[in-house]
Amino acid sequence: IKKTSTVKVCTSCDSLAKRFQHSLLEGRYETALELYLTGNINLRVPFAFKSERDDMFPVHCAIKGKSEKLLRWLVETQCCPLQMFATSNKGSKSSKGK
Repeated sequence: IKKTSTVKVCTSCDSLAKRFQHSLLEGRYETALELYLTGNINLRVPFAFKSERDDMFPVHCAIKGKSEKLLRWLVETQCCPLQMFATSNKGSKSSKGK
């Protein structure tokens, strides 16, 4: 992906992600699980919020939704990340030319 501020996503995938995010924020375990089981939910990337400063991972949405059951499912069962780690290849040496 080029360094741009927008990424194109199909309408159905975007709608599904928004519904999943909403179910987490509302603490709706059954709805969140049903949406996850569609196979099109990525738990490894944060949700982007236009109105908030920081993006939130699904675990943060579950916390806002006050659902311990959702939080446990995300962390213990799905191994959902709690934060984003920056990765960079800067400084790594290429093996070409050796």
